[in-house]
Amino acid sequence: MARRPVLLPGQPEPLARGIAAGPPGARIPANNLRVAAVARPKEEVDIVGRWLILTGAVLVVLGLVLHFVPGLLNWFGRLPGDIRIETERGRFFFPITSMLIVSLVLTLLINLFRR
Repeated sequence: MARRPVLLPGQPEPLARGIAAGPPGARIPANNLRVAAVARPKEEVDIVGRWLILTGAVLVVLGLVLHFVPGLLNWFGRLPGDIRIETERGRFFFPITSMLIVSLVLTLLINLFRR
């Protein structure tokens, strides 16, 4: 006969996640297993779906712009405040000002869509 493990106060039961207690190879009846299932509300799933669709649409539009009008984003990385160091041995590029502008535009767009 298999012995049950000793549980300390506050310790979860070994069956809480569908793991059978007992020696390896022991047969546990199917009705003895409990599986923790978390149901998500439909509203959460809808919100995630909307964000995925919006993100995909933004990426498609950005890809079309880069493909058909590549000169539209020539300013990126050439603004005052963007750091560009080129030497014989390598290059270093850090677009501080450009990223601040991108961050500002994205913040404004997200706040508009939230309302």
